[in-house]
Amino acid sequence: MSDEKINILTGEYVTLSYGKAELVQRIGSVIIDWLALGLACYMLFEIEGFLGIPWGIRSVYEYVIFITLPFVDLFLEYITKGYTLGKKLLGIRIISDECVPPTFLQCFMRWLIFPIDFWVVGLILIGNKGQRLGDMASGCQCICDKENSQEPVDLDEEFNYLSPKYKVRYPEATKLTIKEVETINKVLYHKYYKVHREKTASLVEQKLGIKRTSNSTSTFLKKVLYDYKHMNM
Repeated sequence: MSDEKINILTGEYVTLSYGKAELVQRIGSVIIDWLALGLACYMLFEIEGFLGIPWGIRSVYEYVIFITLPFVDLFLEYITKGYTLGKKLLGIRIISDECVPPTFLQCFMRWLIFPIDFWVVGLILIGNKGQRLGDMASGCQCICDKENSQEPVDLDEEFNYLSPKYKVRYPEATKLTIKEVETINKVLYHKYYKVHREKTASLVEQKLGIKRTSNSTSTFLKKVLYDYKHMNM
């Protein structure tokens, strides 16, 4: 697996790093997806023969199969938030440039441009982020998924802000946007993002005009997060 990284600057000006999917992984995932579709098609026709479907109904049945199969990867990638069978097996997935699962429009754009990528450009990946044309047009990246685990959470600590006796230390936390709160959650609880805690804490201090009272970056960010949640209950 490649050690190359993709660095993405989020809307909160925090740079997140991901392992870049290798070309062999991307080609392999396409081959697996095609083999799976071929097997599914074979099984559907075997079922047709086994059931002895009448000719008139058989024509409709086969028409539905041929119309539906090309769209399987499109809907699968959207429903599973960036995966297909091949991508899942090879440990890669699709994310948007905003570090979130792709929207249906983004999945559709990738699916629509894939024939151009394959037949005209081949599977050449363009740019230092290893994107094909469909990725670039849709604003997506193909990344390695091996570092997507989360750190354990202490539930007693995580929900203490619900107590009526909870004391707010940073009332300025109400100035945070929902996206900024989501970023704080990521750098606190996703193992892969924890290297960005110090930078995130500095940005929070600058935006809110506060000074941390704890030497621990994670303790400071958690307190800001809890204060935000308590004041927005």
